[in-house]
Amino acid sequence: MSNNVAHDRVDLRSRRTEQHLRDALVALMAQRGYDSITVVDICDRAMVHRTTFYKHYEDKFDLLDDVLDTRLLELLGPDVLAGDPARPGPDEVAHLLLRMAGRIQADRDFFGLLASPDATSLVPRLTEALRRRLLETPRGARASAHDRERAELQAHLHAALIVNAITWWMARPDRLTPAEVAEVLTGELTR
Repeated sequence: MSNNVAHDRVDLRSRRTEQHLRDALVALMAQRGYDSITVVDICDRAMVHRTTFYKHYEDKFDLLDDVLDTRLLELLGPDVLAGDPARPGPDEVAHLLLRMAGRIQADRDFFGLLASPDATSLVPRLTEALRRRLLETPRGARASAHDRERAELQAHLHAALIVNAITWWMARPDRLTPAEVAEVLTGELTR
């Protein structure tokens, strides 16, 4: 067996283990909330030994960060991080936010967790993860190179607005459609 084949198997097994751990955390969060979950609970649910868990993650906070980053990548889509609009206009922002709202609607089981009473630890972590993602976009990187402090503040404000809008929407799922949520966010982000 060549080294590449052996490496591919290990990599596939590693990715599968991480996916099982992420799925276990999300399932447990839906049942009991995040704060009451332990690493042992996650390992039991994923049918993974604790030593295996610690080969992949430092602790449950590290795993949560991975879950949030994975969800944000799915939410934003690869085109957001790869695109290079110098200053996206309202139409581009509206299109992006409409796609995001549709993806949030489709993943309501996960994003609905933000509206739970136990979400106090999730909201700031998701806001921080989204802030980092916004700074990684070509526009965010360009803004950071020009004026780091200003770019960081803008990314934080946009992330906080989006996460709080998601939280509000998930607590009131029947009040606004994804298009209406996107429209309101577009108005706020493009003033």
